[in-house]
Amino acid sequence: MLVASHGVLVPFGVASAVKAGGGRNLADVVRLGLLLGFAKLWHRPRVELYAMDQRVKTLRHEINGDLRELIELLCSGSVDPRIGATFALHEAQQAHELLESRNNIGKIVLVP
Repeated sequence: MLVASHGVLVPFGVASAVKAGGGRNLADVVRLGLLLGFAKLWHRPRVELYAMDQRVKTLRHEINGDLRELIELLCSGSVDPRIGATFALHEAQQAHELLESRNNIGKIVLVP
């Protein structure tokens, strides 16, 4: 992983820390905790955990702004996410099965 000297590392969607059945993968949780703890001592690159489940409760306006900015970045080509699989909306069950299997690399996209 490389981050610019004044860049920001934003862990988002840390699904690998959750095991089937809702348990936690302790090694992944510890790794994330160490990364966030180390980031408090060493400020380059800055690390900010983006936990949408927490922000949605208190910072709805911030999330809406983040989504607008993300859409602008996608439209301009400034960010190029890795698409691992694409499913038609009526195939949402198969998309969830792939997600739950943890065998995908990249984002899973549902297309209407």
